[in-house]
Amino acid sequence: MNFSLVCKSWRGLISQVYQINGARKQLYCPSSFSCSGRNKVRLLYSVKPPRSIEYAALNKVGHSVHGNELNFPELQKVKIVGSCDGIICLEEGINVYLWNPTTTEIRTLMKPKGFQSMLMFYGFGLDPTLDDYKVILGNSVEEGGMKTLKVAVFKLREGIWSSKHGLDYMQVSGQGHYLDGALHWTEMRRVWPHPPVPGTRIVSLCLTDEVFKESLQVADLTGGQIYISERIARAENGLVLYMYGLNSIKIWLSKTYKVKTSWMNVIHLDLKFGGPGALRTTNIEPIFYSEDGKLFVSLDGKELVVYDREKKGFRTAFVCSGLAHEPVLYIDSLISPFKGLGIC
Repeated sequence: MNFSLVCKSWRGLISQVYQINGARKQLYCPSSFSCSGRNKVRLLYSVKPPRSIEYAALNKVGHSVHGNELNFPELQKVKIVGSCDGIICLEEGINVYLWNPTTTEIRTLMKPKGFQSMLMFYGFGLDPTLDDYKVILGNSVEEGGMKTLKVAVFKLREGIWSSKHGLDYMQVSGQGHYLDGALHWTEMRRVWPHPPVPGTRIVSLCLTDEVFKESLQVADLTGGQIYISERIARAENGLVLYMYGLNSIKIWLSKTYKVKTSWMNVIHLDLKFGGPGALRTTNIEPIFYSEDGKLFVSLDGKELVVYDREKKGFRTAFVCSGLAHEPVLYIDSLISPFKGLGIC
């Protein structure tokens, strides 16, 4: 097909869609997310109003950073469910929205019964077996004094909801991070109002069989030491484990996260001796860890800060009064929220 009459950026996007659909050569495969690839990578950092910024702009030290307002209706209590292959999944009230900011296509789904109130956990990603995208919504159920989990699953191409009940209870919450055909959370076991107890682990929900599995016991990395907060975030081609304690912050990186020996302690910040005052808060949300050793975090929902492992220093990328909870990176693509990896 001849793309000579379209601009280079769109020609590249169209070319990649045909290569994905024809040969299944996933040039921007979600399991190998890269900020150095040919697709522009952007951060959706605000949902009221919807705004994004190019990842490359965040790396320009000394330059003022400006976001772009996106074409999406402003919602009041929206949550970011996740992103994959350029499609962003949002949730508010009784609806779920599948949105491609590049093409401005929006698909609105009504949540199934039993999942229209507040959600416990959620996520969005690609089932590599079906080559189809799935929305995951989850809640807990208590029956006869026993807690279990129920999960609703929407298959993009089939356009239908299904549900599973009676899954083993796990203390997971919020957005699941997509990697290698699964969504991932940290399960930090607590008995309120007491502090966390040893036993925090990384758990995953496989999008093919839609079953929870344990990926890693965090104590295997920490020797049983307890932290105030332990969270995971995406890295290029892997996951990072963010551990916040009273006196230190540790960042572990893995590209084969199910193997204990693959985890490396890439950052260790001692907060007792001149640690950055801005990080003396538990309201720290890790966003992304880049291949070149930069950790992006949100502070108090107001400031995006970058830690450079090589320079051993922090800098503020930009200040925003309304940083979204659980912001996501996404790529420019032409994949349709209606047809997925079918013909766009």
